[in-house]
Amino acid sequence: SCICTYDNYDILRLTIESLLEQKTKVKIIVQDNTPPEKINGRDDWLRRTSAKHEFIHFDQRVADGLSGSRNICIDLCDTEYLHYLDDDVICPEDFAYQLSSVLQGNPDVGIVGGKVAPDWRFAERPSWLHEDLFGYLSMIDFGDTQRDFDPNGEVCWLVGANITFRLDLLKKYGGFDVSLGRKGGTSSLLGSEENELVWKIQKKHDVIYSPEPMIFHLVDPRRLSKEWFIKRATWQSVSDILTNSHWISNLSASKLDEGIAMIQADPRTPEEFLKKTKSMQYVAYRLLMGEV
Repeated sequence: SCICTYDNYDILRLTIESLLEQKTKVKIIVQDNTPPEKINGRDDWLRRTSAKHEFIHFDQRVADGLSGSRNICIDLCDTEYLHYLDDDVICPEDFAYQLSSVLQGNPDVGIVGGKVAPDWRFAERPSWLHEDLFGYLSMIDFGDTQRDFDPNGEVCWLVGANITFRLDLLKKYGGFDVSLGRKGGTSSLLGSEENELVWKIQKKHDVIYSPEPMIFHLVDPRRLSKEWFIKRATWQSVSDILTNSHWISNLSASKLDEGIAMIQADPRTPEEFLKKTKSMQYVAYRLLMGEV
């Protein structure tokens, strides 16, 4: 597993501890993209732990955002598959075993995207937060059965918080686009770097969603505001345009008037806030495409 991290040492420790408790041992690459001036010794536990366990490789250098950090992991990996985890997740103790089983049962697969469920230990779920907005928090749940990826169907996206690539395909397709994805130290919420690569690979190789291995994503309380979700939805429109994802353009023209009306609304239920957030994404897309 590869964990790309930026200035998140306290939560990262929980992620690594969950990997150390696996019944099946797993090689771990930690790529720390934190600028030296932000570290101030807070990486001491990480350094001691990586020195203690030979199966942990610790790499500390500034990369070109999350995509650049993920590309460094490609160069460091020496296994057939490379699995990416976010630096704020908890892996159940059978996670590595489940991942190995899925890969062995699907020998021709190029990519496996796993389920990501919320972990609310540090935050309380707001009453206005609809489950259909969990995707903005990098959660994904397409059910409890394995399903094929379909760019025109329901399973049309996967999350980088829990995704496995065949290493040779990562190299063949050039890794992650550094013009996409988060950049530490900025307010940008640009994303879709993993899906841009998934869409390329799925044209010639098998891509699946699997309920196992499942992980739990620690919900950051700083993201639990209506303002953050509106911002996140708007940035998703930017990501969609940059990756040539035109699903929004297929919606009927009547959606535009409806969306503009919803922007001015004061949502009082989870359903109403869901509608407002999706409307913001739709209207932002149309504005950026010059269609309003």
